[in-house]
This record gives sequence, structure tokens and C-alpha cells, in this order.
Amino acid sequence: IADAAVNVILLDSHLRDLVIHLGQPILDLQVRSDSTLEKSIIPAFASGDSTACILYTSGVAGLPKGVEIARTVLDEVAGTLRNELRITSNDKLMVCSPLATKRSLIEILLLIATRVQSVAVGSPDGDTPEEFVRRLEEEQITLILATPAALRQMLCSGWKGNRYLKVLVDGVGLESDLAQKLLKVSEQLWALY
Repeated sequence: IADAAVNVILLDSHLRDLVIHLGQPILDLQVRSDSTLEKSIIPAFASGDSTACILYTSGVAGLPKGVEIARTVLDEVAGTLRNELRITSNDKLMVCSPLATKRSLIEILLLIATRVQSVAVGSPDGDTPEEFVRRLEEEQITLILATPAALRQMLCSGWKGNRYLKVLVDGVGLESDLAQKLLKVSEQLWALY
């Protein structure tokens, strides 16, 4: 983090204690954020090839490495998400996994590029599938990012989905039988793997 000269740190709540001493503004991806706070701590990036953000690898294969995401790339992703998936800042995103895998790249880009509302981050591993479905319905989630296994668990629990739900599947390949079931319970289905 020191070599990146960051303006804001995006992270999960459980990592806060590791970086709080740095004195940088922190945007917790597990807490519904206040857009006023976001606008005050996330700078307006210059256009062109300037760096919009730096994502760090886990360091499993050695030292963590920073990967620069250019503003033009972020703009392209945002345009695709807005145009193809029809994602807007009114959508409510629920991520069905911890922010700890390669999936975090698309999650972070969703949050930054579209200003989608991040309502909750959960995992059926921590809750029963029925509890997770209950939270999805109570929060009126319109966009879910999940693995095929998590979605299969939810369907097996009796989840009926809703006609406004956009389902983004990542983590591993999407099997055709699951895709057919998900198409029946959602407005859109996108396999991102």
C-alpha cells in the first residue's frame, strides 16, 4: 500500500485493522456505503490512460504485485455494464462470496464503475441457503454475483428468484442445466468465468 500512494482503500471489514494505522480513508465493501462519503474520498480520475485504481495480487506465488487499471479500461467496463447488462446506480448488488478471489476484480469494477449499491456481502457457507435467500428478498436485491455452487444451493432451498434479478455467475464454468434453471428465475443471466 505504501508504494501505491493510494487515496482510498477498498476492503472487507475483517481487514480494517490491518490498514487503519495508515491513516487513509477506507471504503468498506461490506457496508452499504454513503454516496456522499464515496464522492468525497474517491477522486475524480483524469481521462485517458491515467491509472484509475491498482489491484494487488494475493502474493500466494511470491510478493503481491500491483496491477494498474487504466481509466480507459474502467470506462469501457462501465459502458459495457451499463449498456449490455443495463446496470445502474439504482441496482442493489449482493455478492455471494468473500472478497478474496479473482472474482474481486469484477466486483470492484461493478462498485466503482457503475456506483451500484452494495447492500451486503454474504456466503451460504456462513448462513443456511434459506437465510441467504431471505436476505436477498428483504433487501430487494436486483443484482447478484455468485458461484454456480452457491446458486444451486439457493435453488435447492426453494428460491424462486424474481423477474427483476440480474444474475452474474463467476468462479467456475456454468453448467447448462443450472443455466436453464437460472434463466427461469431471473431477468438476465451472465456467465463471467
